[in-house]
Amino acid sequence: MDGVERELEGQVPVIRLSVTSSVGRQAAARFGVRGLPTFVVLGPDGTEASRLVGLPGKDRLVEAALSLSR
Repeated sequence: MDGVERELEGQVPVIRLSVTSSVGRQAAARFGVRGLPTFVVLGPDGTEASRLVGLPGKDRLVEAALSLSR
């Protein structure tokens, strides 16, 4: 995630949550997270635009995030 955050810095916000925290549990429930790790990309209106489950790799995560900013 560190590499993804660095690559996207200044382009799109990246929020990292842990399901062991109160906020992380709330987010996991809201988005129906069933497996870990889960990466949810939100559109400008806050709705889910993309979901990647497992370890998709940095390039795939960056592409999913940047596809919304184009």
